Amino acid sequence: MKNYIYTIALSILTTFCFAQGGSILSLDITPTSPTDLDTVYLIANLAFNSSDCPLDNKGFTIVADTHIQANTHHCVGIASAICNTSDTFKIGVLSKGDYLFTTTLTSGGGAPPCTAGIGPDDTDSLVFNVTTAVNINDKYLNNFSFYPNPANNQIYFTQPLANELSISNIGGKQIMKIAKGSRNADLNILATGVYFIGNGSGYKKLLID
Repeated sequence: MKNYIYTIALSILTTFCFAQGGSILSLDITPTSPTDLDTVYLIANLAFNSSDCPLDNKGFTIVADTHIQANTHHCVGIASAICNTSDTFKIGVLSKGDYLFTTTLTSGGGAPPCTAGIGPDDTDSLVFNVTTAVNINDKYLNNFSFYPNPANNQIYFTQPLANELSISNIGGKQIMKIAKGSRNADLNILATGVYFIGNGSGYKKLLID
């Protein structure tokens, strides 16, 4: 009889622990192709076997400059319903190079702050690359100058432009052109940020505030 009761208790405990278990469905990064001027966010998409599944705590550390170790802990209830959620880690601006992001998921019972759980529910990793921000030639031009910089709605050239110039974003995508002979340029279409003004032979940095 005692063995029978023990077996039932063990079965209930095992079922409850299984119900608490979570899994990492996928890991995403934004922006999808980060540069060394971007703020990097890493997202862990999670699922749990019971509902609901509020976040208890999360965090990350950067190990040896290129390995980011993250952990996240959720509290799960006893309702028999799948609970899906996502955790976002704001990593910040990273230097050019290859990185490894590793996430460990744990869960516990009760409302936050909840129990520590028996052990890790799941782990997953993502390898990503950070590139140099500028896709255009990294060479400064000396045949034109402008002011003010940082600018707001307009910039002025110290002399009429000898050649057509273009303004590109930090990814190298052309946003607008400035005609040859121009003495000024209207920048109303540009949002706050870092841009590059120049032509095929080089550029100068332009800040919009």
